[in-house]
Amino acid sequence: MQSVEKHNYAFISYSHQDAQMAKWLQRKLESFKLPTEIHNEFEDSRYLRPVIRDKTDFDSGILSDSIVGHLAQSKFLIVICSPHSAQSDWVSREIRTFIDWGRIEYIIPYIVAGEPNAGGGKECLPKSLIDHVAAHPDEELLGISVAEVGREKAFIRVVSRMLGVSFDELWKRHKRERHRRLGFTAVGTLLVSLFFYTGAVPVSLTISLHDSKHKLPMAKNGLLMINGAEYPLNSLDTTITIQDYPGYYRGQSVEVAFKADYYEILSMNERITFGTKQLLEICLKRDSTFAIFSGTITDENEVPIQGARVTIDNKETLSNADGFFLITFSVDEQSEFKPIKITKPNYHDISREDECPSNNLKYIMHMK
Repeated sequence: MQSVEKHNYAFISYSHQDAQMAKWLQRKLESFKLPTEIHNEFEDSRYLRPVIRDKTDFDSGILSDSIVGHLAQSKFLIVICSPHSAQSDWVSREIRTFIDWGRIEYIIPYIVAGEPNAGGGKECLPKSLIDHVAAHPDEELLGISVAEVGREKAFIRVVSRMLGVSFDELWKRHKRERHRRLGFTAVGTLLVSLFFYTGAVPVSLTISLHDSKHKLPMAKNGLLMINGAEYPLNSLDTTITIQDYPGYYRGQSVEVAFKADYYEILSMNERITFGTKQLLEICLKRDSTFAIFSGTITDENEVPIQGARVTIDNKETLSNADGFFLITFSVDEQSEFKPIKITKPNYHDISREDECPSNNLKYIMHMK
């Protein structure tokens, strides 16, 4: 039997009650990447493959030819040791077969529960191992205990024994690889999260419109436009929140425009930030509709009167040679109607209230 060619790295023997642990160990072994200087002696790859796991009906009698064949072709026999496997005749027979072939040094006890040589319900070693050690004390096998070193370290100890390399060096390499994978995973998670965040998480865009303080009539046809989408406004001193603005607009500019009677047309580009909420404050500006009060002053023969004093609110000016006058008001001084008084020696005063805007009024003064 010693001359049988080996094709498997290992054969895992276990009680059906420890199947989950056996599956985990098989996956871990077959996914373990070998160090560069060590090559797979059974396959042209850098992995511990193949690792065979016994999936036979554990209640059957003698070992089948298939199981015996897999055992013979496996370099190592890994035994999942627990109180369950200690009571399993099947596991004990697989161990006995390996021992009978003179391959005791290739058996790796992997202790997942219980204790070696504890006896009773705590015993974890199958009977064939206990009997062999009792008969050959110098061939006692050192088990690898999950409870003592933890599952990851226990796994690396198994690999170390299979490869015949230093556990310390292999553990350091394993930790470096694990940190590298965690780093890649963290970066990948960050990129996926960033993609999801920028592409899927919407932005709540709030636009706050502020009108300057004034005594003027409000426009009734205000219109706000964002990237061509129109938002009619009933009030110009207001706040508009656009929910669920597409997340892919983050970092891009949107075109914001505003127009209404008596207001300057506004057009601007605003860059969408990378947050989930963004506030844009816009101060609306009045146009010159109510800012200018002007006209001409003549006598009854339509001859321009120069030097007539024009008083509107607390502002004064004199008409020029063409009888023309002009007074400009700031936004806070503007109103829909203005009281006007025009005086000039030897002429009757004019005093009345006119609607503003008044930039083409004509005033006629009469001689006394």
